[in-house]
Amino acid sequence: YKICNDIIVFTDRPIETARHTMKKILAPLITLMIICFNFPAIAQETPAASLPAPSLEETEKAAIAAQAAAFSAAYVAGDIEGIMAVYTQDARIVPINGRILSGSAAIRQLWAGAIASPSKAISHTTEPDELVINGNIATDVGYYYGESRVSGGKRTSFGGAYLIVWKKVGGVWRK
Repeated sequence: YKICNDIIVFTDRPIETARHTMKKILAPLITLMIICFNFPAIAQETPAASLPAPSLEETEKAAIAAQAAAFSAAYVAGDIEGIMAVYTQDARIVPINGRILSGSAAIRQLWAGAIASPSKAISHTTEPDELVINGNIATDVGYYYGESRVSGGKRTSFGGAYLIVWKKVGGVWRK
């Protein structure tokens, strides 16, 4: 063995040959390490403008999801105005085991009764299974889940399936 720049080199060759061999090995290795360690930094510096923009369909689906989340938040908060803001003036709703309700006044009455009931929603969420957009109309089929607190503090879970026909009115998706 020989010592070359404080590194022990096992060789029977002269020191100069060992140094040359080490340079041949280390130079590509160091270059490779620099490239590998800097790659994440290069990827992070990619300007947002060069990333693909969301498609129109993705943007519209996100807008519908935001409206669904706004409805859920208003329902849990007991905010009748927030609930009604998601509906069109000529909306129709089919309550569980009930008759079809049409228009803002009937829908307001339904939700006002739900908010005033002893059972208070403490969580509500929707999970679309299929959301199809065709122009200014979208069909949203999925499941809803939530939890209520009844008198005495007992919690109960609820859930079911839903079908919503969304309409884009004035640039905003509404039920």
